Amino acid sequence: MGEAAGRGKGAGSEALRLLEERLRHQGTPRIELGVFGFNEAAHHLYKKLGYEEIARIDAFTYWNEQFWPDIRMEKRLT
Repeated sequence: MGEAAGRGKGAGSEALRLLEERLRHQGTPRIELGVFGFNEAAHHLYKKLGYEEIARIDAFTYWNEQFWPDIRMEKRLT
């Protein structure tokens, strides 16, 4: 689902929905993830699904001749 041909078809949204459902069933109160600053599509998806930015780690990774932040996001499951 990370390849260009698989993007935009809802697989990522469905995978997160299933993960959140399972974690809720187990009583997990929240989920946290990190997304690289260059991954705008994933960042947009997470915001659309209710994840909120809680922190940024500047210059976390080097990609395409540039340093990018790690954007930490969370969603409350309760």
